[in-house]
Amino acid sequence: MIPVVRGLAAEGVVVSVDTMRATVAEQAIAAGAVLVNDVSGGLADPAMVPVVAAAAIPFVVMHWRGFSHDMNSPAVYEDVVREVSSEL
Repeated sequence: MIPVVRGLAAEGVVVSVDTMRATVAEQAIAAGAVLVNDVSGGLADPAMVPVVAAAAIPFVVMHWRGFSHDMNSPAVYEDVVREVSSEL
């Protein structure tokens, strides 16, 4: 992935990386990624927020209900808009 990020960035393409792992984000940023999308919002890897903050690039925080192996169990809503807003 890193050679692709590096190549695209060198051509002037705006590169966003989707990852929950700080080491991946750090390598992608070093290769030229200018945005990190972490569906866990930094909850899956405590090193993520410091890595993105140090790079001073946008960090997309998503609504996350856990890792894929158990994320469907809490996906029951009475009022989806209110509950997602509250979690965010």
